[in-house]
Amino acid sequence: MTTYVDYKPSPLHQGSRSRTGDQVDRQLVHDLLALLGDCRLLWLPNLSDTTTSTERSRHGATLTWSESLASFDAARARLGSGVAVAFNGTDEEGDVPDAGRYSFGDGAADQPFSVLALLKPDANGSSMVIVGKESSASAEEWRLQLNASGHPQLTLTDESAAATIGRLDATAIGTDWVLLAATYDGSAASTGIRVYVDAVRLDDTDGDSGTYVAMENTAALVHVGARYTTKERYFDGSIALIALTAKELGQDDVWALRELVNSYFGLSL
Repeated sequence: MTTYVDYKPSPLHQGSRSRTGDQVDRQLVHDLLALLGDCRLLWLPNLSDTTTSTERSRHGATLTWSESLASFDAARARLGSGVAVAFNGTDEEGDVPDAGRYSFGDGAADQPFSVLALLKPDANGSSMVIVGKESSASAEEWRLQLNASGHPQLTLTDESAAATIGRLDATAIGTDWVLLAATYDGSAASTGIRVYVDAVRLDDTDGDSGTYVAMENTAALVHVGARYTTKERYFDGSIALIALTAKELGQDDVWALRELVNSYFGLSL
């Protein structure tokens, strides 16, 4: 469970957002979208959000939270010029309605995609989902998670074949701020998955099962901070950014994204 000890508020975000603060915020979104390309989801927490948030891609989807963000365990805190939300690991999460743009397979072939998260786990001792599209054990597509050892992992599921492919960094991610990026080239093989921690490629272990062909477009929602309609694997820690794009990000893309994150959120990743 996160306990915050005053992040020093940025002068750009004292009280209501100033015009200068708005410009900095919009510049970040502009720069993120330029790097991400066909961005399908971009969530940046906002101090004014309550039971819902509107993500910042051109799609403007609504995230519905299990309770008001102001009531989350440690509520929200400023992080540089941004905002971080603390999830308590027991009952706090958000959902995005199903849409075809969040699926990257049709049962016969996959498409490239990448998922990005700026997070600070509070523990490395249980499986925790950061973001994924899966509503039940029979409606799974993709999942970015920390496994029971705190290892960051991207897992893709072929439901009809009861098969998965995955790739992970077999080292605990720790409990400091981390920029986690996972990319996939659409090749239907774990070798096409890459996992980056603070822009360094660190995936070293496969997580495969069965004979995988492709993901299927299910009716699953996108879940943030947990998985399934009957919730489980809640995330315990803080999240300040989530992005999903229909593009395999390259090493240079991930490095540039890290620099944007460092500048905006006042970090040194």
